[in-house]
Amino acid sequence: MKNKRNKLRYLYPNEWTLYSNAILNTKHFFWCEFLLKTGMRINEARTTTIKDINFDRKFIIVRKGKGNKQREVSLSTEFCMRLKRYAIDNKLRPEDTFGFPSTQYMDKMIKKYASKGGLNNPEDFCCHTFRKTHENYLCALGVNSMLLTLHMGHTIHVATQYYISQFLKPDEKQLIRSIMGDLFMVDNSTTIVNQQSNPYSQPNSNGQ
Repeated sequence: MKNKRNKLRYLYPNEWTLYSNAILNTKHFFWCEFLLKTGMRINEARTTTIKDINFDRKFIIVRKGKGNKQREVSLSTEFCMRLKRYAIDNKLRPEDTFGFPSTQYMDKMIKKYASKGGLNNPEDFCCHTFRKTHENYLCALGVNSMLLTLHMGHTIHVATQYYISQFLKPDEKQLIRSIMGDLFMVDNSTTIVNQQSNPYSQPNSNGQ
């Protein structure tokens, strides 16, 4: 049975540092970084192809989100460049995916690195941990709830029930910003709505 605490677990900024330092396999690191930097569900990440990424406008089109909803997921400049470099280095074609394995494989792998990194309760870690971490980081950086629902593809009720937590300290904001890059940020460090106006940017009526 899946641990119900998985929905509540996320990485504090210092924990992400410990976790990422424990990963020596470059492909495993990329998969974890992808989930953290996009906040996408594992099934969405698994079906994302290179042609789904708009490298100029810095977003990914999620074509089959939960409930078959479509939306755009904004990217930081740094991670967008990282995706482009990864695609080039691995000679990926437009129709190619990033090779994510099964959810079971990913969850087992994630728990292993949580344990290796010395994090508490590694059995609580799973793919969903990175999605929750992503949203908590954006919340800590001041991104408003409506934008969060569009970006994540769920309702505000789901956001407040399962994602948005109030336990991050103010002095952790700088480290969070360094992790998230310039996602939803302008030069004066204020958050902005950089979600492109499009027919896909609709929140899931009942999804997480």
